[in-house]
Amino acid sequence: ATHIGGGYVLTAGHCFWAGDNLSKDLPCADTTVEWGVREGTSPYLKSTCQKILFAQWNKKSDFAILRVFPVPDEFVDLELAYRPEANDIITIFSHPNGLPLRWSKTCIVESVLDPQLPPDVLQHKCDTNPVSSGATIIDTATNRVVGIHNGGFLYGPTTGMNYGTYLTNTEV
Repeated sequence: ATHIGGGYVLTAGHCFWAGDNLSKDLPCADTTVEWGVREGTSPYLKSTCQKILFAQWNKKSDFAILRVFPVPDEFVDLELAYRPEANDIITIFSHPNGLPLRWSKTCIVESVLDPQLPPDVLQHKCDTNPVSSGATIIDTATNRVVGIHNGGFLYGPTTGMNYGTYLTNTEV
């Protein structure tokens, strides 16, 4: 999950079992977010989810926007003015499977390569780990969020494809 300002948090909709249609104003008081967890560092703040404002999980978009309190000081801006194209450089920071923060290094937005994926998803080969879903995809030119990492799969022991939702594909 990523704080995008004002107590709003962006993550994947499938983390909350969202459905095909856009859901609004869902309860989530049993969900917390621990901020600032890094190797050897405890969280500096623990926020409780106040409400899932919007969530959706279908072939085109997989996202959730939460409202949390207390509100973290730091946040990452959204890039809504454009959609990244093939060969744009991106990166991902995530907490796979509850582990301390991991960096995917940089990679590029891939052209549509995998026939198993819908043509309108963001395909990439950033180095992520299982349970990295919900991490935001950041454009390295602007340092702004351009998408949400949703998953990936392997073709063999060393090759695979990851995918995510473009922010511009969401209804919100």
